[in-house]
Amino acid sequence: KACSRTTVRDLTLTNGASDLTGGLVSISEDAAVFVNCNFTNTSSEKNGAAVYIQTANIGKGAFNKCNFSGNSTTQSGGVLCITNAGTVANLTECTFTNNHAYSNGGAYYAANGTSTLIDCVFGGAEGLGNTAGTYGGAFNASTSAAGSRLIMKGGEISYNSATGAGALYSNKANTVDLYGVTIKNNSATGGNGGALFFNTDAQKVQIDSCWILDNSCTGKGGAIYGVKPTIDIRKTTISGNNGGALRFASGDPTVRIRESVISGNTSDNHGAAIYVENITNSAGASKIFIDGSLIYGNTTSLANPNGYAIHVYGYQSTTLINNCTIFQPGA
Repeated sequence: KACSRTTVRDLTLTNGASDLTGGLVSISEDAAVFVNCNFTNTSSEKNGAAVYIQTANIGKGAFNKCNFSGNSTTQSGGVLCITNAGTVANLTECTFTNNHAYSNGGAYYAANGTSTLIDCVFGGAEGLGNTAGTYGGAFNASTSAAGSRLIMKGGEISYNSATGAGALYSNKANTVDLYGVTIKNNSATGGNGGALFFNTDAQKVQIDSCWILDNSCTGKGGAIYGVKPTIDIRKTTISGNNGGALRFASGDPTVRIRESVISGNTSDNHGAAIYVENITNSAGASKIFIDGSLIYGNTTSLANPNGYAIHVYGYQSTTLINNCTIFQPGA
């Protein structure tokens, strides 16, 4: 257990095993900092195979240039689990490879609190990806606490897989901010959201200056699948995803896309770039705003689709397209 204001440097922690949480480290006090440490080949029977953080504000740089590899849990968080409202975890230049959770969050499971990740890499190359049996091959944020937040700046989430949400899954009262992140070659092997899956209408999502490339799913939304989120996409390239690019279902999303490129995505349904479906029969339904963006070369295997690029269906839905270029047959 790391105590208040403890700093650990240049240490390898390996081959731990626990029938509880945190097979290597359990943190419940303030200011525990790990620098240039390795957390490897550890297993636990509960959440957080290597690290478990509870009711701790552990300060900036809590994990700096650390490597997490080959860890697994029979529950959630193949490496790390944070829990309880107010918990804060900060990670800088860390790598997560070949970790596994039988449930959610192949590497990272945030049951609550705030997680800030700067220039971190999840997977990074073929054969190094993290895996989960349910949702979130790399990261799962499932919380009901207002104010819970994920911030990721820079870095990469690639070659991860799960049944749903190959890269990242977020649920309930979360705010998700992604800035300058490369999200590529992730897969949902049995469901929706090849890369990202945002579930329920309490979500506020910002995706800015990101690259979401070559992700795939067996269900819907090769790049992004959402259920009633409020999502703002800016200066982002979404390309080469299989299962369609953006898919929104079972609710009334608010989607803003600005100064972005959506190209070369493929689907077996309508709207290979943007598909909004199954919205409720109520006033104030889906709102789709697209401004200053380029949408081209998206294709579907349907013989006569209702829009190769964009398909929006719903009662009193609003779609505004301004200063955009859209070109391809049927767009």
